[in-house]
Amino acid sequence: MALVTLFHLDIARRFDLGYPARNIQLIPKGHPMNPVTELIPGIRAFRPFLPAKEFEKSLRFYEAIGFRTHKLGETMAEMSLGTHAFLLQGYYVKEWADNMMMHVLVNNVQAWWQHIHSLDLAGQFGISPPPPPRVEPWGLTVAYLTDPAGVLWHFAEVTKLEGNKA
Repeated sequence: MALVTLFHLDIARRFDLGYPARNIQLIPKGHPMNPVTELIPGIRAFRPFLPAKEFEKSLRFYEAIGFRTHKLGETMAEMSLGTHAFLLQGYYVKEWADNMMMHVLVNNVQAWWQHIHSLDLAGQFGISPPPPPRVEPWGLTVAYLTDPAGVLWHFAEVTKLEGNKA
């Protein structure tokens, strides 16, 4: 069973991620805190590096979706949607790209899929057309999109079942 502090519960309450509750147990008074707990508020961002087989093509792909580009060099760029970002790099290893996935938890996966579908990314970038969202057995409805390098994006929403307010 995971041990969390009141700090963790406060974070969980502020950021309802839509996932089912996890086994949570408060750390009893007098038990030492995990030293990383004090560092967590100082985290400014998690930004994974994503590969680009053809850097300029990948830039155009992400810009077409709506990402903003902030160039960090000739073959490096921060790609952002609001406060969420990743680093696109002009570095490519097929085995890595083909096994890299990004998960974007959204409130309305159908709206995201309609947006993505309307862009004709397959025609513009030579990728496979994204299929409509589907309900997965793990409780999410997911729209999948593969970028020009082979990175698989999951745009996901907690599945709404009849009679369930999930």
